[in-house]
Amino acid sequence: MGSRRLLEVDTVVPEIQRIDGEAVDYALLLVLENGIELEVPDPDQNAVVALLRMRGEIDVRYPETQDYFTVYDILTLLSYRARKLLGDSLKYVIIDDIDESFGMYATAYFDTKNKNFKGIEARIRMDASSAIFLAELFSKRIFVDEDVIRRYARMMPGLGYGPQEGYGE
Repeated sequence: MGSRRLLEVDTVVPEIQRIDGEAVDYALLLVLENGIELEVPDPDQNAVVALLRMRGEIDVRYPETQDYFTVYDILTLLSYRARKLLGDSLKYVIIDDIDESFGMYATAYFDTKNKNFKGIEARIRMDASSAIFLAELFSKRIFVDEDVIRRYARMMPGLGYGPQEGYGE
């Protein structure tokens, strides 16, 4: 995983915040090994709903879902063989970038020894919520690059982790 400093994600907390029963905000919180809580900015609401569904925290026919399937639904419904093939090839996810517009990105690392793929190794860049969903679906490890935490701390002062913890300015 290189020489950069990575912190492992201990817990992923998907949440739908409601007012008067109506969904108003979708949140995805990462609790890191050092106790820092890092909120994924503007997570894909379909990823949040799929994570809650996977955990049995909301009904499969969640009222706010659309009348169509999302890629998250399809991945969770795939046959055991298809899920096993994809799950066995995903090794881990690293949240490795955040930009000034609060886009958070990750790289999913795949390495397959399956004869159909002839040992292809791949790094696929995607939005953080999609990568987190894949890692959670297949019980894979998630890491956050410390540089992302530093940049996040500079963009969001007052989060409780700053220079004294080695982050921010």
